[in-house]
Amino acid sequence: MKRRITAILPFAAVLALFGTCGDQNRKVLIRYPHSMNYINMFKQEGVQKLQVWQGDSVVYSTMRTLDFDISQRVLRVLPDSTAAVEEKSSMMLTAANSKDSTLRDTVRENRTFVLYEAPNGKIVDFESQTPMDSTYLAHFRSWYEQACPIFPDSAVGVGSTWEIRNAVTVDSQVMQTSTSFKVRGFERFKGYDCIVVDFDGTIVLPIAVMKSDSLVRGGRDEIHVVGTFWFAYNEGLFVEQTQKETVQGRRDMRKDGKDFTRHYRIDGDVRMWLTERKRI
Repeated sequence: MKRRITAILPFAAVLALFGTCGDQNRKVLIRYPHSMNYINMFKQEGVQKLQVWQGDSVVYSTMRTLDFDISQRVLRVLPDSTAAVEEKSSMMLTAANSKDSTLRDTVRENRTFVLYEAPNGKIVDFESQTPMDSTYLAHFRSWYEQACPIFPDSAVGVGSTWEIRNAVTVDSQVMQTSTSFKVRGFERFKGYDCIVVDFDGTIVLPIAVMKSDSLVRGGRDEIHVVGTFWFAYNEGLFVEQTQKETVQGRRDMRKDGKDFTRHYRIDGDVRMWLTERKRI
């Protein structure tokens, strides 16, 4: 779950309720702080193996890297306690050239989103400050709605579990996706006292026709992620996340008046970590 459980998790407030018998009895209530006093800076790095098939033939295979620089800050808090959280990211993707594998292609992209986030982490609205096709925007919205964790109403401790579910319409059918969470323990990590949470989930994203892409006519992505994140519960601060991800995708395509389908698979490792917390 790239803020996203692959993508990027928003910074969270974790209010500690200390027990007297060590970590086994310690419980914390996880909530988002929505403090306007800080900007949090993150780095995310990923390595992926990508394979693309058309019929029984592999038409493209490569190793690629993705690097993100990300900043998050609360712009304002609304009367219902929902916060407008600005997320800025700069992405660089590097992969072998599709025609000459001895050459490397680099793609760079900058994006700015505003996430309207409830205190428990639920994404209730989503805006892009970067101009983009409405279909592309809907794709990102679905990603954030499924990938951002929603925290439980009660305090959690070692062994506590919870699950979030989402309904997604793909190929005119409603599919259920879910992510499960389990508290592994408490740990002193990178100078912070952290709660450590394991997660395992699936995200499904429909691929619709975009005006800017005359080739792709539809499809879907199914993303399975397994990983761990660390939160500093005294500071209410996300510290690090690591995960393995498997993406299985389909693209329905049209070229020169002919329809065809390509399938692909991505196997990747992703790490994201806090680089700086700056008071503003």
